[in-house]
Amino acid sequence: SLNSPLTLEFNVLRKEISIDFDLPLSTAEIFGVRIGGDSTDAAVKLYVNATEGRLFLERYYPQYNIEASSRSVRINVHKTLLLDIVVDGSSIEVFVNDGQAGLSSRIYPNNDERDLSLFFDCDRIKFSLKSWDL
Repeated sequence: SLNSPLTLEFNVLRKEISIDFDLPLSTAEIFGVRIGGDSTDAAVKLYVNATEGRLFLERYYPQYNIEASSRSVRINVHKTLLLDIVVDGSSIEVFVNDGQAGLSSRIYPNNDERDLSLFFDCDRIKFSLKSWDL
């Protein structure tokens, strides 16, 4: 089961966010960040599935008839994972390990669905985060 999400930033509108996950020191199997609100499942999620060795970008906006869909890229779970995330009003772009791979998506959050939170299953996760306004 997942722990309660930990809010990292409120109202992410135009931001660049850099997250460094120390995968060798993280024992959680599924963990990542989501941009969404508390009261609804509508969100975009960026998460690691350590068992599959993949990073997923998933979006779900039922208010616009957008069902949950995801894309993914392979990652090395024995190394640090560096994610550079650029969010603006209607899109998210993710650069993986200084451009080794990229993921992007259109996003459709309402104004109260823009909080950045960390979610993870029961185990331990080690990460650092920096962010800048654009």
